[in-house]
Amino acid sequence: PTGGDVYVKQPDSARVFLVSSFIDDTFKRTAFDLRDKTILTLEREKITGLTLTSASGTVELVRKGANWNFVKPQAMRADYATLESILTTLISAQLQKYVTDMPTPSDIAQYGLARPSASVVLPVPDRPKKIATLPSAPTFAEQCIGRIPRCGI
Repeated sequence: PTGGDVYVKQPDSARVFLVSSFIDDTFKRTAFDLRDKTILTLEREKITGLTLTSASGTVELVRKGANWNFVKPQAMRADYATLESILTTLISAQLQKYVTDMPTPSDIAQYGLARPSASVVLPVPDRPKKIATLPSAPTFAEQCIGRIPRCGI
C-alpha cells in the first residue's frame, strides 16, 4: 500500500494487519534457507596439517608455527600463500543443497561417494581428525594435488 508495507492475514481470522515488507521475506524462507550450510567448522590457526589423498597419490603437509612443510611425497618447504588459499577454500566451502537427511547406499553411490575419488584430512589437536570425502568426479583435492608441484610448493 505505501511501498514499504504489506497486508497480512491469518487464514482462520478476519483481522488484517499492515506490516513492514521486510517481514514478508522472513516467512518465504525454505527449510534449506534456515539450515546451517557449513561443511567444516574449524579454527584455521589450530589446524596442524593437511593431507590430500587420491588415485594420483598422497600429499601430506604439516604446519610448524607460520611455516608449512611437505612430509609426503618429499620433505621440503611449502608456499605459505598457496596453503592458506587451499585452507580458505576448504574451510569456507558451503553446502549447495541437501539431497536427504538419511542417505541410503544407493543415494551415496548416485552422488559418487561410494568410492570417493579423494579425501582431505585436517588434523586439529584435541579433536578427531576432520575428513572430507569427495565425489568421484574431478575434485578440488585432485586439482590441488595436481597443482602443488606446478606451484613450486
